[in-house]
Amino acid sequence: MSKERDDFSQSVKTKLKDRVSGRCSNLDCRIVTQGPAGKDKVNNIGVAAHIQAAAKNGPRYNVNMSKEERRSLHNGIWLCSNCSNKIDRDIDTYSVEILHDWKRKAEEKALHEFGKSLPSSYDVIDASIGVSRNFLNKSINKANGQIFEHLDSRTNAIIEHITQYLPNNKNLITSPQKKPVNEKILVIDKSREYIHEKPYSKVQTEYFVQFSDSFKRCWNEEMAIKPSRDYTLVELFAGAGGLALGLEQAGFKPILLNETDKYAYHTLRTNRSDWNVIEDDIKNVDFTHLKAKVDLLTGELRIPPFSLSCNLSKFEILQGTTLFEMKRAIKEIQPKVFLAESPIGLTKIDSGKVLNTINKMLENLGYTIIESETYEALFYKVPQKRKRFITIAVRSDLYDKLTFKKPPYYYRELTVKDALKAGELYDSDVPESSGQKYSRRKAEIMSFVPEGGHWRDLPIDLQEEYMERSFYLTGSKTGIARRLSWDEPSLNLTCSPTHRMLERCHPSEDRPLTTREYARIQTFPDDWIFKGPDRQVYKQISNAFPINLALAIGKSIVRMLNNE
Repeated sequence: MSKERDDFSQSVKTKLKDRVSGRCSNLDCRIVTQGPAGKDKVNNIGVAAHIQAAAKNGPRYNVNMSKEERRSLHNGIWLCSNCSNKIDRDIDTYSVEILHDWKRKAEEKALHEFGKSLPSSYDVIDASIGVSRNFLNKSINKANGQIFEHLDSRTNAIIEHITQYLPNNKNLITSPQKKPVNEKILVIDKSREYIHEKPYSKVQTEYFVQFSDSFKRCWNEEMAIKPSRDYTLVELFAGAGGLALGLEQAGFKPILLNETDKYAYHTLRTNRSDWNVIEDDIKNVDFTHLKAKVDLLTGELRIPPFSLSCNLSKFEILQGTTLFEMKRAIKEIQPKVFLAESPIGLTKIDSGKVLNTINKMLENLGYTIIESETYEALFYKVPQKRKRFITIAVRSDLYDKLTFKKPPYYYRELTVKDALKAGELYDSDVPESSGQKYSRRKAEIMSFVPEGGHWRDLPIDLQEEYMERSFYLTGSKTGIARRLSWDEPSLNLTCSPTHRMLERCHPSEDRPLTTREYARIQTFPDDWIFKGPDRQVYKQISNAFPINLALAIGKSIVRMLNNE
């Protein structure tokens, strides 16, 4: 091996192996690895492989990575020698993203199957008369250190003590009136490789009962929050009502909703006849009669199909666009709080300049941004991998009176099974409903795709038949012929479950998801009726804001307004 190669240190190799319990990180393999001296000699040698290559001409080489980044734990994955060779031979199939996904899932699985449990209260020695102070401190230190070590092997705990000794005996704890030892626990990174990352993820903490109970308690306390009065809500571009419904459940009273799509409009009117829903282009809606009467104004940021600069004067050329009309609505209504949701791609348009421009627009209207962050619906009782970018701003004259606290996570991640079967999310199995169908041949081909699989799991002859010319193109294309898994959250829903590049097939039946199954994954109640033909219903549901995510954010805003 060349001395110039950015190879892993022995400690990193050991960590990579230990994190997956010595098994290959490819979940389709998971062979127990060993060194050349083992019984099988060479068949199952373990390898600390680079996710992004160390050698300049290696697969997945990233010229922007530093030497330290290449050698870091984050860039390593533990594989058997066969899988290590396989990923280097087919870099289109085994992309950087896929390898990081392997790494994450393998570590989570190992943590669940073989991980250590947190120390119980019995592991900490009780203080009693005659116990050496040093012995007691070391016992407490060790237990606290173990907690962090068990949470994540990347971290180490250093405990600094500020002690107050008794005047007569500095070595013994003899008095119940003795003030407790103050402990300052500093969690540090052993190798400085994860200095900007959290010590552990929510997914990892779910395996520990202590954290699961804490998440559950915090969630239940949040859901118990009630509004101190009727808070009013106005929503622009309301769609099928996902955001409005979740906010209504949180305690807001919708007084005006605007939507131009006729099918979505009829969906809203059918389910909430008492809501004031205006079916018209937003540019024709007058909001001046609502000035200073609205607590919360919401809407989706619909960015025009051309880029903006950070020059606020350029908003004048947007006259007639939805963004310009949203600005007008804020100016005319002057709500206490403004909430905008948008796809996460907003943060990347024109290198972030569009988002900066929107933020400056809000400031220019007299608002202060208190939240600007991507929310994972998965963490808020939604059985779907869906991300939305959330912006929350308060009127600047209320800034000193209002404090926003991000909603707590739900205590566990929900799956497709939670959405479609009776359980903690719904009291009954999903009701039957209409939906798109596969052709007979497509259904036959999909029958060969395993749960959680895609087109690459088909026999080679069926791969060629189904993919046609795409079979010879590069790229993984894992959304094609994709079947969902019962025990995993759903992938992000699209406007059609039969979209060729973003297939959403039922986990065990050879058919697309139905409209009601779509609605459940978005956490709509079963009695919420959608109007229009199936293709329009799929569109309404997929474009909707997940109800339980809206509920969680709504509760946090209610808490904030209660404390005004």
